[in-house]
Amino acid sequence: MEPLSSSFSSLIHVYGSLSPTSLPPSTSLSDSIPDAQPPSVPRSSPPPLVTLSQIEQQAVTAASPPRETSSEASTGHTHSQARARARAMVPYKIRCAIKALRGYASWSLSHISARLETPYRTVYDVSKEPLTPRPRRMGTKLYGSPVMRRLIEEIEASPTARRLNLTALAHRCDITASNSTVSRYLSRHGYHRYKAAQKPFINETQRLARLEWALEHRDWSIDDWRRVIWTDESAFHIGGQQNVYVTRLRDQRLNSSCLVPRFSKKPHVMIWGAICGGYKAWPPIIWDRKAWGKTINSDGFCTHILPVLKEFNDDMGVELTYSLPPDLQKPIVMMDGAPCHTAVNTKLKLAEAGIELLPWPASSPDLNPIENLWSILKERIARHLPRPSTHEAMKEAILEEWDHISEQELERIVDSLPNRIQQVIENHGGHTRW
Repeated sequence: MEPLSSSFSSLIHVYGSLSPTSLPPSTSLSDSIPDAQPPSVPRSSPPPLVTLSQIEQQAVTAASPPRETSSEASTGHTHSQARARARAMVPYKIRCAIKALRGYASWSLSHISARLETPYRTVYDVSKEPLTPRPRRMGTKLYGSPVMRRLIEEIEASPTARRLNLTALAHRCDITASNSTVSRYLSRHGYHRYKAAQKPFINETQRLARLEWALEHRDWSIDDWRRVIWTDESAFHIGGQQNVYVTRLRDQRLNSSCLVPRFSKKPHVMIWGAICGGYKAWPPIIWDRKAWGKTINSDGFCTHILPVLKEFNDDMGVELTYSLPPDLQKPIVMMDGAPCHTAVNTKLKLAEAGIELLPWPASSPDLNPIENLWSILKERIARHLPRPSTHEAMKEAILEEWDHISEQELERIVDSLPNRIQQVIENHGGHTRW
C-alpha cells in the first residue's frame, strides 16, 4: 500500500486548484485520479468503482453469517456491522481521493459523492475516519453464549440461587459480567426480580387432603358458599416488614423455590372477625392481651369469642331465610385447625351452641376468603398518615377500616370460591394465587 503522503501529493498536484465546477459534467472525477502506486510498480488500470447497492449487499452478506435464531439477535448491531464493512470495502484510491478533495480542496460531500460515484454516507464516514480503517473492537458476546445460559440453569436448579442478587449470582456461576449485563440477559428470557410470596408449607399428606376436599366441594354453587360463616384471627403488626426478593419467571410466583416461610415476633394487635356472604360481624373482637392472656387458648376462645360467634350465627340463620333456598338456610361455620378451635372443650361448647362446622383441610388459608379481607384492611391501614405506631392507634384504625368494608367487596371475595376450588384441583392440591 502506498504511503499516505505520496497519495496526497499526487492528488493535490492534480486537484489542488480545482473547484467542484471546474470539470465538465460528463467527466468522471474518478477517471482522472492518478494511480496511487510506487514508481517501481507498473501502472495498471484503475479498479472498478463500487456502487452503493453493491457495497451494502456485500456488507450485509458478510456481516450476517449463519447463526441460531433467538430473541438475542440485535438488528441494530447487524446494520452497524454492515456499515463498517461497507466503509472497509471502499478502494484505497477512492479513500485517498475523498481525503484530498475534502481536506485540501475543500469540496463539499455532495460534490465528492457525485464526482466519485460513491454513496454520500460512505463519503461522510470515510472523511471522518483514518485513511486506513481500523477493525472495531467489540465486547465479548455473552448474550447467546453457553456461559450466560448457566445463569438460568443455576436459577432453575437451586432455590438459594434465586435469592442471590445478580452480582452474586454471576460470581456463583464463575461469570465476569456487570449487574446490568446479567439483568439484561435474564430480562430477555423473562426473568426478573420479584418479592417472594409468603405461603404456608404444604407436605404430601396435606396436599392430598386439600385435593380431596376440593374434589368433594367442586359442585358447590355460589349460594352454598354464601351460607358459610368464615372466621379467622389475624395479627396487625406495628411497624414495617422486610421483603425477600427472588429471581423468577412471571408465572413462577407459587414455585416452592420462590417462597419464604411466614413467621415473625413483632409487636402486633390480634383481631378476630367473621363474614358471611355480604355480611360481617360487628364489632370485630380485638384481643386484650393484658386482661385475657397473650395467646388465644380454648378457654379464652369460649369465653370471649364464642358468644359473639353464636350471636352472628343466629342472626345469619334469620337473614338466610330471605335470600337462599330452604335447603341452604342453615349457616355453616368455618374454622381452621388452630389449637383453640380443635380443643375438646371448644368442640363441646360449639355443639352445645348448635353451631355446625365445615370440615377444613390443614394449611389452607388460600381457601378462606376472610384472608383476603385481612389483606385489604392492612393495605388501607398502611396508607394512614401518620401510620399507627401504638397499640391504641392500631385498634382505632382497624375498627375504622372494618366499618368501611362494603357488602360488594365481601360478596366479591366470597364468590371466588369456585375458582379457588378449581385451581386447587388443577395444581393437584398445591398452592393457589389467592
